[in-house]
Amino acid sequence: MKDLLAADHLELDVVLDELLAAFEKTDAAEVFQKLDFFWARLAMHIRAEHLHLFPSILKAAQNDETRDLKAAPDFIREAIGQLKSDHNFFMRELAGAIKQMFEMRENNWPDKDEKLADLREKINILRERLERHNELEESEVYSWAEALKPADAAILRTKIQRELENLPPRFRKSV
Repeated sequence: MKDLLAADHLELDVVLDELLAAFEKTDAAEVFQKLDFFWARLAMHIRAEHLHLFPSILKAAQNDETRDLKAAPDFIREAIGQLKSDHNFFMRELAGAIKQMFEMRENNWPDKDEKLADLREKINILRERLERHNELEESEVYSWAEALKPADAAILRTKIQRELENLPPRFRKSV
């Protein structure tokens, strides 16, 4: 599990680097495209965690399997609560950025450079929080999933993999 989700973090880092590079070129159309893709990819990752990873870990904690998880139930609930709060922040900030880019595009990109600079600063703040967030997941939470019963872990991995591959239709290459 840890390898799968940590690898997705690395892929998301690449997408975020591409977004920040687009800001450097002050190409608003490219920023919009990269921002939309980053938002979608991060949403896929978050969906996998919310629908599958977190419930599996919380269920194990509730069923007093915490010795296997090597963490106290209260700590597990608190950590997952913090991660969910972070996820809400990321999605809210990215949705606001997308809305701002739509408004700029609809109005023919007025004050483009100034607005892109402000937006880039917001994305940099998001990136800093995302780095701390990913560290908690990779150092603690993903190892809890590895401690689940082997059959449960295998099912969980399959479900997470399916979510991570479920790219929104607008990003799928047409055949």
